[in-house]
Amino acid sequence: MSFCHSGVQVDVSGNRYDAIEPSLMEQILQAYPRLSFKENLTNCLCGIVRRKPTTTFDNFMHDFGERFVSGYQAVSSVDRLNDAPFES
Repeated sequence: MSFCHSGVQVDVSGNRYDAIEPSLMEQILQAYPRLSFKENLTNCLCGIVRRKPTTTFDNFMHDFGERFVSGYQAVSSVDRLNDAPFES
């Protein structure tokens, strides 16, 4: 896993947050404040879900659509099977 990937994991999910010394975390957050990160990322992802819902059915964006976007409904694998143009 790269340092970049590790940093994203900490930012998004808090994964391994406790592995960073509290004084270092304080320095990091002073230098790079989160600036409403959770709210802004949620708004950004929901905007993508609204504009291009078909790109979100089979990935993590689906969760944001279901939770925050009114009227969002992902197509299920069962629907795709049943709607296929074959008799059986």
